[in-house]
Amino acid sequence: WIVWLWKGGTNTGAMSSSLVGVISFVVGIVYCFVLKEVPFKNPFAVAGTCIIIAAVTMIVVSLFTKKLPQEHVDDMFGESA
Repeated sequence: WIVWLWKGGTNTGAMSSSLVGVISFVVGIVYCFVLKEVPFKNPFAVAGTCIIIAAVTMIVVSLFTKKLPQEHVDDMFGESA
């Protein structure tokens, strides 16, 4: 979602964010319901935490990877002349 709001987002950042978000959610749910030793007793708390982790991953990975061509960014954001 953040890639639609931030012009600095990259494809690698989006894929990394999705992967990290899904993996952290699965791990969080397993801990929440199987081990029951984490502070999260609510699956919505796990989901919220995973969204934050995924957003940070998107930003960090996008900052360290090759940027998209400016023409493509302008086209996606409707700024073509």
